[in-house]
Amino acid sequence: MSQPNLFEGSVALNYERYSGPAVLEPFALDLADRLNNEPLKNVLEIACGTGRVTRHLIKLIPAGGKLIATDISVDMLEVARSVVPDEKISWLVADAQQLPFENGSFDHVVCQFGLMFFPDKSKAVREIYRVLAEGGKFFFNVWDSMEKHPRALLFKKILDEQFDDGPAEMELPHSLHDRNFLRRLLVEAGFNDIRIEEVTRTGYQHPDDTIAGFSNGAMVSKFLSTKTELQRETLNKRLKEELVNAFDKDGMRFPMTAIVGEGVKMSLQN
Repeated sequence: MSQPNLFEGSVALNYERYSGPAVLEPFALDLADRLNNEPLKNVLEIACGTGRVTRHLIKLIPAGGKLIATDISVDMLEVARSVVPDEKISWLVADAQQLPFENGSFDHVVCQFGLMFFPDKSKAVREIYRVLAEGGKFFFNVWDSMEKHPRALLFKKILDEQFDDGPAEMELPHSLHDRNFLRRLLVEAGFNDIRIEEVTRTGYQHPDDTIAGFSNGAMVSKFLSTKTELQRETLNKRLKEELVNAFDKDGMRFPMTAIVGEGVKMSLQN
């Protein structure tokens, strides 16, 4: 089953503009910090999106090393190229479930907020294991449950109340929060020394930017584009009222929680 392209056209650019700094960057910094003391040389990033992790990874690659950043979306890669203009990065359109690399090509594979979007997650993790060299490491993060994200819960509540045909995509980013399932994915692929932990950060964003990102830079943007101008205006007005009521007392700050995982490709006799 082919990996879907979930962020097309202007959605990719708006995703970077509105979600990049406020939502993705704190967790990109967390991943980069975990890799800071790793012996990086040949690194693969999958589902690189608009390059939030890529811009930090490239600073860690030594002379003579390489960083290949892949994504299924041509539009996402184009945005990433424009915001991370580094000639040392090789950009490539690729399906994480069918990686076009030889066995044992990389010492590290990194994936930020991508694993939950792969239709065949087991196949993707097995592919990651295959392209890692012996002793290589896989670092990733995924979003925790929607219940840990009051802002996402608010979005879903309002969409469900306003539209009878609300999109199922609202819950997809938060669909891979089961720690036992994540561990099982890694174990079944062959990984050892598995570590899974929770990381919480605080985001800040003006409600107008939150609404613009939700309407024009998210997976639900395609769904909202099918609605009338009056319906969209009504939705945006309601969103702003609810956001201010829920978060203004905290200065528009909101909690975010990710699950961060790590696994090592190592034979049992080692």
